[in-house]
Amino acid sequence: MSVSVATRRRPVARALDWREVLAGAVLAGMVALAAMLAIDAASGPNRQLVWSLKGPGLPGWLAGPFHGLGGAGLTPGRFYGGLVGLCVLWAAAWALASSIRLSWALGAAAVLHLVFLLAPPIGLSDVFNYIGYGRLAVVHGLNPYVHVLEQVPTDPVFAYSTWPGWTNPYGPLATLSFYPLGAVAVPQALWLSKAAAAATGLGGAWLAAAAARRLGRPPAAAVVFVALNPVWLAYAVAGAHSDLLVAVALLGGVCLWAGRRPAGAGAALLSAAAVKLVGGLALPYAVVGGPRRRALVAGAAGAAVVIYGVALALWGPHLLGGLSDQQQVTSPRTVPGLVSRALGYLDPPPGVTLTAAGLFGLAAVWLLWRTWRGLPWIDAAAWSTVALLLALTWLMPWYVVWLLPLAALSRSPGPRWAAVALTLFVVIVRWAPPLMVS
Repeated sequence: MSVSVATRRRPVARALDWREVLAGAVLAGMVALAAMLAIDAASGPNRQLVWSLKGPGLPGWLAGPFHGLGGAGLTPGRFYGGLVGLCVLWAAAWALASSIRLSWALGAAAVLHLVFLLAPPIGLSDVFNYIGYGRLAVVHGLNPYVHVLEQVPTDPVFAYSTWPGWTNPYGPLATLSFYPLGAVAVPQALWLSKAAAAATGLGGAWLAAAAARRLGRPPAAAVVFVALNPVWLAYAVAGAHSDLLVAVALLGGVCLWAGRRPAGAGAALLSAAAVKLVGGLALPYAVVGGPRRRALVAGAAGAAVVIYGVALALWGPHLLGGLSDQQQVTSPRTVPGLVSRALGYLDPPPGVTLTAAGLFGLAAVWLLWRTWRGLPWIDAAAWSTVALLLALTWLMPWYVVWLLPLAALSRSPGPRWAAVALTLFVVIVRWAPPLMVS
């Protein structure tokens, strides 16, 4: 008797359609343009790279591993033109997101994070303030919420600091993350910070995909929108900004909330505020609009007791002192600043500032009411963040990072369009020649 043996056939690979080919080309274009910007940034000193470093030049340890690869130099036109190009490609990738496989999105995010990890810090050199606050505590035994870097002018980080006369304006979780930076030399602390920022950014990409799945949203689109955003990459990752920790805490909170773990969601959303106070903006909307409010409030309260209990023990009742310093600075590269310039003022007068703050307050309260009436809390928190960014009189490009997680996961597309517009705004407004005076 003959026995027939069934053989398994390997599935035939499906040919890519034209949209998938185009999407792959867009992702490849982003990687190529990012590599060009990173190599140019490492080629020599320039205003885009070291404009806040008080003229110490570009030593090899700061330039990084791309130094010597023959970049063309980072002129304003080349830098901002490259960023606008990345914005266009990012918007195209978002439009083609339905044709982008999750593995492609995560792979592109990994490569782009690596490129900007290896690039020198771009834009405001806040990372050296982080290192300085860590060194104040670890090396000099001083309280970074009370003392300033001007008190240790011989410290090697002093020449690179941005605001040496300010006390630490960051939350306790951010400040605790600065302590390991004080235990190593400044060059090692810089690249440790950048490695941590890249890892945080990639963690955000993974959380964006996980949260999108739990909410019934396309995960690849969420990864593209959050982790391939040019401001997220070129400023937050390359500059090692702590705002990435805010974004990851927000993504974690949404992911836990969507997974029906309200206590964990509350703790995560409170943690965002413990990095930067602005990170707590989403929490009231989650409380008003989410189910199982008591569990969410209990989780947030428990996290607050632990985090701020430790903070009070370490630093005393000085945690908000640094925020008053930030209220004194303004920029024409903001919506209130542009309005003030149109009215003939160099800096926003009190009337413009108060009007912007009042409009934000009204928007935030109205959105809370809308949330109570059934508007999804993620959408409401996203729109409230949009209102905040429009009202600020000091707006840095990487502040858009606060908005990206909420916009990517919102039910309606409006917050995503607003995030695209704000991304272009913060890049173009810093490029505009009439505003280059500050």
